[in-house]
Amino acid sequence: MKTRQGFVSNSSSSSFVINPNKISKQQYDDIRDFLANECQDGWLFYDDDETGLITGYTVMDNNDFSDWLAKKELSHVVRFEGGY
Repeated sequence: MKTRQGFVSNSSSSSFVINPNKISKQQYDDIRDFLANECQDGWLFYDDDETGLITGYTVMDNNDFSDWLAKKELSHVVRFEGGY
């Protein structure tokens, strides 16, 4: 069976995890600001105190965030899960 590493572009929901040790403070601020102000996909973004990771979730199509990450060369720091 093939497993996709990434996310499904026509998904109705998706989530992601970012290790904050892999990005700079500026990249963190850029991601947070993009998801809050520019992304039309309705992402929730928060620091998970329990795991120490940055996590996010959407129930919308997630192409805006994926395209933005690729443009900023940050695709490698985000692990997506989902596709429900």
